[in-house]
Amino acid sequence: MSHKSTRKMPLKYTSTVVFVGGEFPITVFDERTLFSGDLDPDQLKMGRIARYSYSSGTYQFTIHPERIDLECTGPVIVPDEVVDAAGTIANAIEPVRQVVRVSGFGMNCDTVLDREPSGVNGTIFCSQLFDPRINQLVGASSIEAFGRFRFRHDTMRYDVRIEPHIDSRGEKLFVAVNGHQEVATTEELSTKLERVHDFRTYVAALHQRISESNRNT
Repeated sequence: MSHKSTRKMPLKYTSTVVFVGGEFPITVFDERTLFSGDLDPDQLKMGRIARYSYSSGTYQFTIHPERIDLECTGPVIVPDEVVDAAGTIANAIEPVRQVVRVSGFGMNCDTVLDREPSGVNGTIFCSQLFDPRINQLVGASSIEAFGRFRFRHDTMRYDVRIEPHIDSRGEKLFVAVNGHQEVATTEELSTKLERVHDFRTYVAALHQRISESNRNT
């Protein structure tokens, strides 16, 4: 399959920054200090769970006892607004680290790649990731393949999922990347944000390689 279009891929990213640990108290955080304080009217605050949205749903801030999520959907991989909010959360947690456990810091980016202009078809692309003998191993003449790959680069552990996009019945390709860093009790949380550039670079390069592999097929 060949495709000669050079138009830029119109991508939308769902980016999430996650603090993983235990017993995060709602009272430690001031939701008004995040995302310029542009809170939406409808908020959820119930027991040890809270969920806030900002700028007409552009950003989300969610607190569970075992994790904190900062999320944004838009044209940028882990935008600066999310990074700044993560820094604010890290600064709020740091003084209470003796009683609030933080074991991990993660970054996520989920993307749906359209068939145009890259030529990607989700089902076909995923099937090409595997040896044809997989059909014999599974015991079926026709299968829908899903790819998941894990590797470590420096201090970050990557988990990459590539699979046919369900809502488009496999016409599009769903790509999810997680970058996880373990957090030692002696480490400052703000240092984990220094790897944001590396994560952005990897995700963008992965999408480009997927696009190029289909144009060259």
